[in-house]
Amino acid sequence: HDTASFDNPEEFDLHRANAHNHISFGRGIHFCLGNRLAILEATIMLETLIAKLPSLALAEHQRLDYAANCTFRGPKALLLTWT
Repeated sequence: HDTASFDNPEEFDLHRANAHNHISFGRGIHFCLGNRLAILEATIMLETLIAKLPSLALAEHQRLDYAANCTFRGPKALLLTWT
């Protein structure tokens, strides 16, 4: 969510030109060995979900409150809609 590093940091964009610049899997000696598998699993899950529910969308006007956790950055809740 660093505005100095990412345009529209609050927007989820799998195809962001500099998406690889995140630190979700650590750096250096603290690099997660399962990072490639986790990325592959997440990609397959999202592609399958979108294929099965093409009308899936974020609920409008929701406020995203983030959990206070230094190891995992994510919203406490994420509301979705589909028809």
